[in-house]
Amino acid sequence: MSETVAAVVVTYNRKTLLVKCLRALLAQTRQVDKIIIVDNASRDGTYVSLVSEGILNIKNVEYVSLAENLGGAGGFDVGARKGYGEGYDWLWLMDDDGQPGEDCLFNLLTAFGPDVLFRSALVLDIDEPDKLAFRLKVHGVADVAYRREADAIAASGRVLPDVATPFNGILVHRRVLKEIGFPKKELFMWGDETEYLLRARKARIPIATSVDSLFLHPRDRMVANVVRIGNMSFTVVDVEDRLRSYLAVRNGAYIKLRYRGIRGLLRHVVKYTLFYFLKRGPIAAAKVLWYCGEGAFGKLSRHTSYLSD
Repeated sequence: MSETVAAVVVTYNRKTLLVKCLRALLAQTRQVDKIIIVDNASRDGTYVSLVSEGILNIKNVEYVSLAENLGGAGGFDVGARKGYGEGYDWLWLMDDDGQPGEDCLFNLLTAFGPDVLFRSALVLDIDEPDKLAFRLKVHGVADVAYRREADAIAASGRVLPDVATPFNGILVHRRVLKEIGFPKKELFMWGDETEYLLRARKARIPIATSVDSLFLHPRDRMVANVVRIGNMSFTVVDVEDRLRSYLAVRNGAYIKLRYRGIRGLLRHVVKYTLFYFLKRGPIAAAKVLWYCGEGAFGKLSRHTSYLSD
């Protein structure tokens, strides 16, 4: 408990949600030593809102305004580097639309043995807190969707080993950053958290979730689509947003090749190509092949063209 904690909150054009998140951080039973707000060039009056709410007058709150939108990944990279450079022992990473329960940080600091350096809160649906905002894959259980299920699996230990929901109230020790580096800013968003978790697992960083550390967040916006062709079926994720759909395909290809190998990449390419061919036709399918190539070869800059649309 004597170790220091800096919370990093990345925001973009969600000033009302940001204020709620910051109020929840300031109300923690175990006080956060510093709050670093990374603003991705918001245009909704975020700075003015923080000033009017008196938040920027609080001693341990720092506001970092970026000149351009670097996405969640870029924002976490900036914030994590700042907290690490200032010597904090733990970095508590979250988006602006999350709200930690008042005992969240206390439980994250006390629920685990000292070897667990990658500590996750249990992320609940902010509208239906009996459900998880993001389904969890737990050893022996294919898909955990409800808080009661997570509680039952954790049982008396109150911890789910090797399970985490990154960048939604995730507590990362500075030794992790020293060993595996910072979030990959080039991914921009959607997949950056998965890549960081897989990077930690590859480095054999101890990972776990505390079912008593509660963090509220809107439910997962990605829609799971089941595609059936004859006796074959598979699932892809999609959303009605050009940038996010592009990033799901491109970033997915980047991640699959590096953490699942050629076979993982080929499965990703085939699934998304078939899905978009059936949904939107051959031109869309050809674009998917191109996007997958960008991800596979690490060409991760073209998302900027969508930002200027």
